[in-house]
Amino acid sequence: HIDSGNAERANPFDYHESGIKEMKLVYGSSFAKLKTSLEDCHPDLATHTLNFAYGMVLARDVLNITEKELSCITILVALDSPRQVHI
Repeated sequence: HIDSGNAERANPFDYHESGIKEMKLVYGSSFAKLKTSLEDCHPDLATHTLNFAYGMVLARDVLNITEKELSCITILVALDSPRQVHI
């Protein structure tokens, strides 16, 4: 489904909340450490990662969590990013 632009846009706060929920699901007990690490790099990086990558993209219910993780791993392997793949 592609947004036609006519649908009501979600509140950015909703993206943030769904981003936190999704990131906690993915990283579990490491969530707080990861969030702090992103914030230490740059606060805008943490906000963008939570709101966009996790809140808008990964929080969508098109794929289940296993399919999402496998897709990310496949992309990272294809991009030759071994430091990002922890199996």
